[in-house]
Amino acid sequence: MIRNSAFAVLIAVLLPGFVLASEAGLVVKKSSGELKQVCVSFDSDSISGWELLSRSGLNPVQENGFVVEIDSMRSKSPSLMSSNDPFWSYWKYSNGWRFSSVGANYSRVKDGEIEGWELGSGKSSLPEVSFSSICVEEEATEAAAQSTAAGDQVEVQAQPSPQGKPVAAKSKQISSASEKEVSPSDTSTTGTVAGESDAKDRFDFSFNLKNIMIVFLIFLLGGAVFLFAKVLIRKFSK
Repeated sequence: MIRNSAFAVLIAVLLPGFVLASEAGLVVKKSSGELKQVCVSFDSDSISGWELLSRSGLNPVQENGFVVEIDSMRSKSPSLMSSNDPFWSYWKYSNGWRFSSVGANYSRVKDGEIEGWELGSGKSSLPEVSFSSICVEEEATEAAAQSTAAGDQVEVQAQPSPQGKPVAAKSKQISSASEKEVSPSDTSTTGTVAGESDAKDRFDFSFNLKNIMIVFLIFLLGGAVFLFAKVLIRKFSK
């Protein structure tokens, strides 16, 4: 009984440090109607709404605890704002958009959740979204971009010129992943091409360096837990 309890406690304490990163979605709408969607990764169980916004790459700015600028779109300072001036309102998504009753510095965001910011009168016109449409499609788009980059090969061959001097001749081979034409209307999100949902499973991993390192760390952790458990077993069995 003591052996099993010690082993369980060790796993509960040490394993969370090696789990995969959490992800949350972020939707930002400017007063011009421009919409951006970002998938943000973090390594803890939860982060604040302000930290999520800060990690989005949209360069937010605060004044006296109020968000006054996101992605170079600025509202008036709180001290200069009147009741009719647009401001950045803070929203959380759960079967629809709901105005957050807690400021971004104090709210918590967990894995799989979605938050929104809109510059306007305080009434939401944010679109209906899903977590998979923000994070899974962004991952699929990044994978497609990497595949396209890997398939772009430029071959340089030496060919004789009329003067007898070698001339570099270039032929560009483009993989089929880049043959699909994407119109501007399909790119309304940050780093996301609308409509691409090739990665239907969020945990459909590829064999890249990151995943190899994760597997290695899990095996390393298992070995450490086993050795430490043996020490505890010997101690309690005396």
